[in-house]
Amino acid sequence: SAPVNESLRQQRSGNSTEIALPIFMFACGAIGNLIAILVLSVSRQEKKSSAFFSLVRGLAVTDLLGTCMASPFTIANYLGHQVLLDPKVCEFDSFLLLFFGLTGLSIIGAMAAERYLAICWPYRYQRWGVNRRSAQKFLLFIYISHILFCCLPMMGVSRSELQPSGTWCFIDWKTSEPLAATYSVLYGVVSLMLILGTIVLNLAVCGTLLLMRRRTAHRPATRASVRQRWRALSSAAETQMMTVLVMTSAVVLACSAPLVIRIFANRFQSDQKADLRAIRIASLNPILDPWIYILLRRSLFRRLLSR
Repeated sequence: SAPVNESLRQQRSGNSTEIALPIFMFACGAIGNLIAILVLSVSRQEKKSSAFFSLVRGLAVTDLLGTCMASPFTIANYLGHQVLLDPKVCEFDSFLLLFFGLTGLSIIGAMAAERYLAICWPYRYQRWGVNRRSAQKFLLFIYISHILFCCLPMMGVSRSELQPSGTWCFIDWKTSEPLAATYSVLYGVVSLMLILGTIVLNLAVCGTLLLMRRRTAHRPATRASVRQRWRALSSAAETQMMTVLVMTSAVVLACSAPLVIRIFANRFQSDQKADLRAIRIASLNPILDPWIYILLRRSLFRRLLSR
């Protein structure tokens, strides 16, 4: 289309600083997530533990894959190769954005659900045998189900198109075709439910911890079980997990929410600048996430607590 071709001409005539930003973001995302995966793999606490840090590792691997698979298309387009003009490449780029966006939200939701079960329903958590292996199985389920769901546009359910900026592809979120419009809204609804569910679970966990602390503080220390339970919940490892969860949730939700909002907003009014802003904010997510795991590794976290 004319707007896309004009945008591509402007990119080719631009200076070298235009390509510096996507290359810098790609390098930061790839290097940061590689370091995070290494930190999570060698740390004694994270290696022994549980389902939670298995999910954290899964999120780091997902961010790394998303960065390494999607960024080259954007960089190639900035270099003027116009790879996204190929319909097949455009469809694949759209699939990557759909898949990794939804998968990140799902893993964060699973992390919040794991902490909710562990803290609010500890006996059920133990009875169900939630552990590292069950977390890995759930990650596999997330990947398979999301691949199938995000492949639907490539099967004709919806249509992917090059966005006016000429640097990314996404589903046609302004279409009036019933099936394609239904898919667009369904993707937005699923994403919105994951965001709201994560917020509710995090609030429930934080509220439970505060309530237990208040009850324990005002109760005579005669019941060993109460003291032991609160001691376990308030340990450095437990506090570290909650801090990682809350901060990671804040980053993922803040980066994902604008794009989800644009999915619904484009049903009523088109705003190309807002769309471009939303996808740029979403691209910050895999860059910021790994530094939470790196900075909050247990050895450093203990030093922060001691101070």
